[in-house]
Amino acid sequence: MISLEGKAEALTGGAKPVECVECYKKYAHSGEIDILLPISDRVENAAHKKQTTYLWCYHCGHKICYKCMVKSKPKELRYICQACGKATNGMEGLSERWSSCRREFIHADEDFGISEMTVAQGSRMNEKAVHITVSLTGKPYGSIEFNNTAINIDGSWFLATPEPLVKK
Repeated sequence: MISLEGKAEALTGGAKPVECVECYKKYAHSGEIDILLPISDRVENAAHKKQTTYLWCYHCGHKICYKCMVKSKPKELRYICQACGKATNGMEGLSERWSSCRREFIHADEDFGISEMTVAQGSRMNEKAVHITVSLTGKPYGSIEFNNTAINIDGSWFLATPEPLVKK
């Protein structure tokens, strides 16, 4: 997600208004800002930044204020776009989501056992990108499928999303 800063005064030069899709709080102007998420209370003006920061999903364009993004959501679901479901908070969020998934299936001292894994190619977007489905079978979770997109860059394949998207 891209972080936007809301300001009360309207500015010229391509500035666009920003409005939260959940609480409809809006500002006349928004500009991109470079800020780490989540916003730590140790950051200068943290309370103000939490009130005026919006998160804009670069996948689907969904805009939501920081307050709505973090309120009443479990830690592992914060900073995931509510419209398209893409993760946005990097390795910290990925780790928390995988740990949460793992806790649902097994005790903390057990390990996933994978007995079978297949990768099926889906539709091709172009010669450099293809949709894929990864199927895993193992104990204690049974069978599960993940969807993703693989991209070829200089002869090596990379996943477009840093984590699989669960297909239920």
